[in-house]
Amino acid sequence: MTELTQSPAKRIFSIAWPAIGEAYLQNLLGVVDSFFIARIGLVAIDAVGVTNIYSMTYIGVFTATSTALSVFLSRAYGADANRGKAAIAHGMFIAFLVGLLFSTLSLIFTAPLLHLMGAHGTLEKTAWPYFRMVLGISPLIALFTAQSAAFRAIGDTKTPLRVGLEMNVIHVVLDYILIFGIGPIHGLGLLGAAWAMFLARLYAFLRLWWKSRQMQEIRLERANLHPQLDFLASMTKFAVPAALERLSMRLGQVIYFGLIVRMGVDVYATHNIAGTLTVFASTIGGGFATAATTTIGQAIGSGDESSVKSYRRWSYILSATSMTHCNSPYMRTESVDRVALYSQFSRSSLAVHCACD
Repeated sequence: MTELTQSPAKRIFSIAWPAIGEAYLQNLLGVVDSFFIARIGLVAIDAVGVTNIYSMTYIGVFTATSTALSVFLSRAYGADANRGKAAIAHGMFIAFLVGLLFSTLSLIFTAPLLHLMGAHGTLEKTAWPYFRMVLGISPLIALFTAQSAAFRAIGDTKTPLRVGLEMNVIHVVLDYILIFGIGPIHGLGLLGAAWAMFLARLYAFLRLWWKSRQMQEIRLERANLHPQLDFLASMTKFAVPAALERLSMRLGQVIYFGLIVRMGVDVYATHNIAGTLTVFASTIGGGFATAATTTIGQAIGSGDESSVKSYRRWSYILSATSMTHCNSPYMRTESVDRVALYSQFSRSSLAVHCACD
């Protein structure tokens, strides 16, 4: 409980930066795939890029859905252990259903989704197996996101960060082996990248689940798995609007990227590299939004109104300061579009504002 005695600014910072690091590591999986696949050709890069657009959209929705788990758990943390564990169980169930829905839609409507992005002919054929496998494991990604949210809700952002680091190391090794082959193992090309993604994601999910079994605050027992329809309804009412809001933000980006794909393989490959860099900017606001949700939720749960106001104020101050610093002249390069960065930082500011409200 020593974390609760920290100053508001220090506590928000201690939660936000590991959360930002974890978000970077989530996005880094697609970046690593693009790096290795670049050796195969531009069409392969575009196939990864088209898939990554949907993947990042899905992860955004899963993160928004898991906000319900974070809010309900953070408010119950330290006050009602049973209610907190019920929030985890029901949050995981909601996350699984949302992940299953997106996975099913991706597998059934693979062709229309690729066509929406302007992927036809050779690009569609190349992207097809990678697209179906990477997006087909959406339930696994959704459950991992919900598990991470449970750790963050009790103030532990370092465990998901460490697991994210392990996941990326495993992914890099598997990517090289399965894409290009080594010794008696034959390279599978783009399909190998998809398998590497699946195995790395599976490891991360199982590793985080095992970690959760060692923590009394979030360890689920059989008694916690009984459904409570009123509780499930309350969490669903909270999760669905958040997910729809995030989905609406991302759908515009999907259409925008689709227009660029139609300009040609070379143009989109260039945009894909630059766009990958600007995506990282929005994770700063997401990290501080996570810190705001956790600290404000716990303060509300303990009935400490003065701390609620203090955490809200410092969340705004620290997020604005951090994003201003990252957008300063010496943090930019000439290869990154300034307008794109400003757009990402605007979305980051909105994320913090929504979390504080």
